[in-house]
Amino acid sequence: MSTPFLSLDAGAHGLSEPLDTDVRRLDAALGDVLRQQEGQELIALARELLGEGGDAADIFATHPELKDPERLRAVCRAFTVMFQLLNVAEQKEIVRVNRSRRGAQRNESIDEAIATLKSKGRSAEEVRVLLSRILIVPTLTAHPTEARRRAVLDKLLQVALAITEESDAPNLRFPLDTKWRIEGRVHRALTELWQTDEMRSSSLTVREEVRNAMYFFERTILEVVPWLYEDLERALGKHYPNAEWSVPALIAYRSWVGGDRDGNPNVTADETWNTLLEHRDLALRHHLRSLAVLRRELTQSVKLVSVSGRT
Repeated sequence: MSTPFLSLDAGAHGLSEPLDTDVRRLDAALGDVLRQQEGQELIALARELLGEGGDAADIFATHPELKDPERLRAVCRAFTVMFQLLNVAEQKEIVRVNRSRRGAQRNESIDEAIATLKSKGRSAEEVRVLLSRILIVPTLTAHPTEARRRAVLDKLLQVALAITEESDAPNLRFPLDTKWRIEGRVHRALTELWQTDEMRSSSLTVREEVRNAMYFFERTILEVVPWLYEDLERALGKHYPNAEWSVPALIAYRSWVGGDRDGNPNVTADETWNTLLEHRDLALRHHLRSLAVLRRELTQSVKLVSVSGRT
């Protein structure tokens, strides 16, 4: 019988049952890893600290073992990993709630914005002009608040993917076998995470900064932005069904990373040129992967269907 790390009870604080289930599951998984890697004493110490109040200065008096830098580091890391896992569970819950509202018009959504324009009497041509004047330019900075290593982000992503698959396990043909396999994935990812340095031991080079920034293009931006355009096209077609739409480019990402001369004296002209090449290669690899998928999907024969005139 596994012992959770902190025995968290999200349901007692009014949180949803699915979120409570995920929190308990991750709490238990982390407890197993910590017990194997550090021993039960670390879990007991963390629980004592969680249940105590008062002045932080008194902690060292009541728990002299924390004067050992390695013990203190382990306790702090344990809480840090737990907070990261809570963030993973929360993000999954946000996705679940949004999916549960699918089909309904959501507040602050693209669909609601287009519906509001239509209700105010804006014509399709007026909306078209409005869209042509919009340009959203998110900019990645060379001094990100996200200081975690890519390796850490990858481990947390693996945990997120695993618990998402676990939620779907009851709908699969062999849910029990799937559950065991997923629990193993979570345990492996958390073990690897615990054995991975949270922070880097040396300063980043410009090239490393660039690749770290490109992580977000690879993992999210290049996937999510097309969804936004699809949402906009769907909303326009829904509220202005008699109009022809060609959605203009509304989002253009920029980056200071590899080009900011003020923030990093190591950013030379050569580094900036290499940064441009890195971005070009990333875009090409992404499009080549998409084309490979498209090639496998487009199996239609001209002997069976005619070629559409629409591009």
